[in-house]
Amino acid sequence: MKNVFNKLPVYTGDVSGAASALYELGGMSVIHDPSGCNSTYNTHDETRWYYENSLIFISGLSEVDAITGNDEKLIRDVLDAADKLKPKFIALFNSPIPFINGTDFKGIARIIEKRSGIPCFHIETNAMHDYSVGISNAFYEFAVKFLPDKKLRDEKSISEKRKINIIGMTPLDFAAKSSSDTVRKIFEDEGFTVNSVWAMGSSFEEILKSPEADINLVVSSAGIKTAEFMKEKYGIPYLTGVPTGALSEKIIKKIRDNTLENLFLSDKKYSGKVAVVGETVQSLSLAEDHEIRNNESADVIATTELGHEFLRKTDKVIRNEKELAEILKGYETVIGDPLYKRVAPKDISFREIPHLAFSGRLFLDRAQDIF
Repeated sequence: MKNVFNKLPVYTGDVSGAASALYELGGMSVIHDPSGCNSTYNTHDETRWYYENSLIFISGLSEVDAITGNDEKLIRDVLDAADKLKPKFIALFNSPIPFINGTDFKGIARIIEKRSGIPCFHIETNAMHDYSVGISNAFYEFAVKFLPDKKLRDEKSISEKRKINIIGMTPLDFAAKSSSDTVRKIFEDEGFTVNSVWAMGSSFEEILKSPEADINLVVSSAGIKTAEFMKEKYGIPYLTGVPTGALSEKIIKKIRDNTLENLFLSDKKYSGKVAVVGETVQSLSLAEDHEIRNNESADVIATTELGHEFLRKTDKVIRNEKELAEILKGYETVIGDPLYKRVAPKDISFREIPHLAFSGRLFLDRAQDIF
């Protein structure tokens, strides 16, 4: 029972993460589920509904369809919707029920693509992982499906005005509407070209030009898998870190000097009195920013599933609120979502940074750029 959450919510699930990753790219996302996943995503996890539409559907899986494996109904419904809406692509992902039933989504995707003539692919989800896994899988499958086989990046033609892809941005980690514009401005003001942003503020066509970039900047753990894919396929190196506060100068210098070793201080051996709690890459970046500004150590307490390979020796990974409550007793200050106050000592100091994937819309009015 130690993993039961009594005071804290759990993170947004991988299904919502996948939907968020593809929201702006002109495709049709289909969640195979009775109904619950889409209503949760629509009402809790997506802020772009207020100003931008997207084609996100639920299959309405019934008990009879699940038991009998009536895949033809799903195929027919998807084809009917695609015929009317003409999406650029169709993405299928699923809740636990069809996952447990062993639904052959790759086979279904092939049938839909053949009948419709529209590219169709499956993203592995099962609502048993957090949002970062869903985003990661969605970006990766999109890259495999659509990025060209031919290498677009020629070492001899790299100009002084370097091109950058920003990978790992969705409102689940960067809730402020201005986040995409802000991160673009940071690099454009320094003379760089932002080639694409995965996937806020970039079109389908811009994303397809990602292999033209000279470097990938991974701003959340959800972007690591795709950055690794592009490094292997196109030879594009990547740097992991969020250009927040004082850390932005360090990131810009590393990109300019092409020194792309680990940004974070992996040899750090001391523990401070400041804890940064949350998504791994963002928390590491905030911790580094704090150390640069204050000459004071800050430890990361990673609460999401990915990016742990970048953690330093005194950083920690927690899986339940009891562990978190015990760990926080050793700190004087916490940087993280306001809801963490529920398990922190009452006299602890807090720097509040609302995290949509954790507290939903409770603190949306306080959402801010962390850059």
